[in-house]
Amino acid sequence: MQWIDFVWPMTGAMSLTLGLIHFSIWTQQRTQWDQLAFGGAAIVVAVLAIVELLGMRATTPHGYVMLMRWAHVPYAAMIILLVVFVHFRFHASRTWLALTACGLRVCALGLNFIAGANLNFSSVDALAQIHLWGGATIVIPVGQPNPWMLVGQISHLAFAAYLIDVIVSVWRRGQAGERRRVLLVCGSVLVFVFAQNTWLLLLVLKIIQAPIIVNTAFVCVIGVLSYELGGDVLRAASLSRELAASKSSLLDSEMRFRLVVENAPRAILML
Repeated sequence: MQWIDFVWPMTGAMSLTLGLIHFSIWTQQRTQWDQLAFGGAAIVVAVLAIVELLGMRATTPHGYVMLMRWAHVPYAAMIILLVVFVHFRFHASRTWLALTACGLRVCALGLNFIAGANLNFSSVDALAQIHLWGGATIVIPVGQPNPWMLVGQISHLAFAAYLIDVIVSVWRRGQAGERRRVLLVCGSVLVFVFAQNTWLLLLVLKIIQAPIIVNTAFVCVIGVLSYELGGDVLRAASLSRELAASKSSLLDSEMRFRLVVENAPRAILML
C-alpha cells in the first residue's frame, strides 16, 4: 500500500468525524445554522477525499472523466456551504453578493455536465503516470482545457469578493474579538481556496505536471473552521461551569438565610 492510499482515507475519516460531531451539536441547538453548515462542509470534504483517491487510481480516461465530472457536485456544495457558514457566523455581508457567488457556482456546475468532458477539460485523451515522493505512483489527465472554465473562475472571484465584504463589514464594527475571528475564518478560506484554484489552473494549462488536489486545501479550511467553532464549545462549557457554581453558591446562601429565619423566633424567646 502506498502512502496516498493511507493519507487520503485518513483525512476523509477525520473530516467525516468532525462533520458528524457538529451535526450532532446542531440537532441539540437548532438555531446554530453555522454548526449545520460546517457539519455539511466537513462531510463534503470527506466525499472529495474518496473521489480524488479514486481519480488518482483511475485506469481509463473515460473512468477518470466520469469521476472528475461528479467531483464538481461536492465541490459546488462546499462553496455554497462555506457561504452559508460565513453568513450565519458573522451576519455581516450583502445578501445579493452571497447569492451571486452561489448562483455562479451553480451555473458552473451545470456547464460541467453539458460542455466538454467536465468544467476543466473539453476532452481527456489519455492518462499519464507520474511518480511522487515516497515511491507513490498516480495518474493525471492529458487533455484540452475547457474555455467554459472561465465561468468557474468568475465564481471564485465572486466568492472572494463576498469574503472580503464580510471582513470589511465586521472590521467596521470595531470589536476586537470579532475582528480576530473574521480574519481567521475568512482570511484562511481566501488563502487556501486561492492556492487550490491557482494549482488547478497550472495543471489544466499544462504549466506543471502534478495531481489535481482539491481535498488538501479544504481539509485545511475545515481545520481552521473547526478550531473557531471549538472555541465556542469551550466558551459554552466554561459558561456552564460558571452558572453551575453560581447556582450552587446561591443555593448555599438561600439555605443559610432560611436557617437564620427559622432560628430567629427562638433567639428572640431566649432574650
